[in-house]
Amino acid sequence: MELLNSKELKPSLNCDVEIHKVSENEFILHQKRLNHQIRLNNFSYQLISIIDGNKSIEMLSKEISETIQQPISKDVVYELLYENLFKKGIIDNNPEAQTRNTSNYLTLKFVLIPKKIVLIASSWFRFMFIGANYFKWTIVFLSIVLLSNTVFYFNSIMSAKTELAINEMTIVCVFLFGFLSCLIHEIGHASALKYYGRNAGDIGVGFYLFSPVFYCDVSEAWFINKNSRVVVNLGGIYFELIIAFILIVISHLTQFKILNWLSFAILLRTILNLNPFLRRDGYWILADLTNMPNLQNDSLRHIRAIFLRLVNKTTEKISFNPFLFIYGLLSFSFIIFFLLFMVILDPSSLLNFPVKFWSILSSVTISNLSFKLLIDLLKTFGLPILFYYLLFKFLFGLVSSRLSKTPRART
Repeated sequence: MELLNSKELKPSLNCDVEIHKVSENEFILHQKRLNHQIRLNNFSYQLISIIDGNKSIEMLSKEISETIQQPISKDVVYELLYENLFKKGIIDNNPEAQTRNTSNYLTLKFVLIPKKIVLIASSWFRFMFIGANYFKWTIVFLSIVLLSNTVFYFNSIMSAKTELAINEMTIVCVFLFGFLSCLIHEIGHASALKYYGRNAGDIGVGFYLFSPVFYCDVSEAWFINKNSRVVVNLGGIYFELIIAFILIVISHLTQFKILNWLSFAILLRTILNLNPFLRRDGYWILADLTNMPNLQNDSLRHIRAIFLRLVNKTTEKISFNPFLFIYGLLSFSFIIFFLLFMVILDPSSLLNFPVKFWSILSSVTISNLSFKLLIDLLKTFGLPILFYYLLFKFLFGLVSSRLSKTPRART
């Protein structure tokens, strides 16, 4: 869309725009119709607050300069309003503004539970978050109980005292339970958000780095404070730990051992979900605690900027951020170390992985399937699968960090 000369522009806020004050120095600008949420700093908030549709870019530049007692050029004002906010349908009426694509780090997404049903379910279960002061201690208690039980049961499996009989019905039940457990996890996020007076969107499934993942659109979490957002992030884990605890109780009462292993699977997924280097619950918890919604990309850009400065490729001054530097270094180093370790340790397992994996997989039938066989498959192919997963993640991160210029949508 062609814009007028900047001298003739008199910007106005779109009628679908709301500004929410989350804390003393934290504001969220919301384009309701296009579903854009943008975090504002004090300067941006004060600039947008004086927009009334009658002031030109030059007048806004002078007024904001007087307000913050610092010279702000017309170019800076224009860039913020028309190079950024206009494209999102926040300034004036831009017919070309696009609706925000939720979970834009996911591919091949489709909705499993529409927003209307999510709202009903979250209204039913929001009472689970009453007494937020005890919420985190409940998670700690459940985690200790599950971990203790898992250690005891795992030792008994390793000592060959127990053997689970796996048949066709067991496999179907396990997959169905895994599917339902993931849905319950997402409803946990939605219910926590509902407790704080906000609504979640659709629940669906997509692919993240070639791995299927469930998601829930909790974009309205940006409208609540930092501590409340952490509760929303933990809501899914909280619900699953409760389910796992119930499974353990039933297992010990009925001696139905498969339930104990289902609780173990939930605990294992919880640990993986808390990994702060992947875009899972642990990542969003850390991002909210540090008020850095684009933590991963920001850390990689920070390290790159420091490196360029050290090799004299740029003269730009850099404000060193210890946390971003350490996080980016750990994230980058972990992936590189593991990839090199696997190449040196057993290169043949990586080169022969596709052929060998398919050969063994095609020979597996329901009749010869057992828990011991599943453990052996995990031992044989677990590290190669993780190697290729992290390799794709690393390459994907390099490409996306170059292409991404704005914070990713939060789900």
